[in-house]
Amino acid sequence: MKHHRQPKGRRRTPAREPAPQVLIVVCGQRTEKEYFEDFKQCGTPNISIKVKVKDKSPLKQVEYTADLRDAGGFTQVWCVLDVDHFANLEQALIEAKRRRVAIAISNPCFEYWLLLHFEDCARPFASPSSVKEYLQRRHVPGYDKDSPCLEAFRPRRREAIDRGRKREAASDGHLCNPSTTVWRLVELILDEQDKRRR
Repeated sequence: MKHHRQPKGRRRTPAREPAPQVLIVVCGQRTEKEYFEDFKQCGTPNISIKVKVKDKSPLKQVEYTADLRDAGGFTQVWCVLDVDHFANLEQALIEAKRRRVAIAISNPCFEYWLLLHFEDCARPFASPSSVKEYLQRRHVPGYDKDSPCLEAFRPRRREAIDRGRKREAASDGHLCNPSTTVWRLVELILDEQDKRRR
């Protein structure tokens, strides 16, 4: 009995996973927005990052983020919060869990995450402005909320992730001053970049 050979077809290339669609909602009009927008400028070839500003209470920010996710087909949605914006913070965290919004939170402010790009700092800060002054005095002389000198941070992101992970392991959650979980979001973005460049 003759066996008929199947005609050789072209080998199918494995389908590539669709690019993650990441929504990041920040409370800062300049620094946080520009920091995350900068990932797009530096080339995030197969990851879509959309950054929105909602300068309201943490609860309003979480609700806004969840509403955008429900309307927009995002695969990941994140709120970037500061403890210095304290109104409704605990309620916001409960709502975020309920509505599946990931939180990246810094105590006292986002600049603590920026500081971790340069040093493993565990000393508490009296106020958000004291973190900014320390960052400017010790590491980024030109740093200003309206002109955050992003090129100073780009090459140090992986170091900041390592320091942030260590700091989170040694702290007691977001009420610990200083602390930040922004490293989780930045690691997600960088890992996606690396994965899709291979």
